Amino acid sequence: MTKDKIKKILISIIIAILLILFIFNFTFAYLENKIDSILTSKKFGNYAEKKIIFFLDKIENKEFTEEEILFYKKKINKIRKKFRPIFEGLDEKE
Repeated sequence: MTKDKIKKILISIIIAILLILFIFNFTFAYLENKIDSILTSKKFGNYAEKKIIFFLDKIENKEFTEEEILFYKKKINKIRKKFRPIFEGLDEKE
């Protein structure tokens, strides 16, 4: 092979790699923007709220097993510990 052919092949490979990187970057940026717009939309907020209400209604009248009681107890205790400074400061006037 001549030097010109090798140069053309190398340039073609570099251009192909750059093109692939550009396409991946563009695709991921587009997907990120779409996901962000979905998560910040009012419709998604309404959907999440309705799912939470549905879940709370579902467990409201349910009899819990011992395993479920331990599971929820651990989760609620973690939340209480994390937000304890906030809950303690609620009575104080600012």
